[in-house]
Amino acid sequence: MIKIFAFIISLLGSIIVYLLASYFLLDQINFFRAILGLIVLIILIVILRTIFTKERPDAHLIKKRFSHLSHAKLSFITHKLEELNKRKFASGHVARVLLFGLIYYSMVPEFYYLIGIILVSIIVGFSRVILKKHTKVDILFGLIVGVVSFFLSEYISLLIFS
Repeated sequence: MIKIFAFIISLLGSIIVYLLASYFLLDQINFFRAILGLIVLIILIVILRTIFTKERPDAHLIKKRFSHLSHAKLSFITHKLEELNKRKFASGHVARVLLFGLIYYSMVPEFYYLIGIILVSIIVGFSRVILKKHTKVDILFGLIVGVVSFFLSEYISLLIFS
């Protein structure tokens, strides 16, 4: 029962929820900031998972998600995607929740929003630990990646819109 609850909480950090929340809750400029932040976040996660090759606690259970793309020309890419998916360092779910929250907080800078954002990010992080997708260190670095992604995307946004 707790794993089902953890799975549902973990969905808050999925890319689909991030994109839907960004589309429906943000105005056009902040939606652009959210997409830019997501791109920066993905780049940072790929770099970290390339450098730190420790596998997820449940890596042996991960099915080959990209096996349907087994065309010869794509085999190298699908192999790399599967390898990155098995790696765990820095929780992308936690980073996405925090990134979205910080973008929303920048629109509505209320202190209780900031506290809520941090709490939801930590709760999503613990759900990832319960699901054996990450360790506590991965969650901590996910929080750091979320903050860094926010500030990098803000800097890039300023360069674009100034």
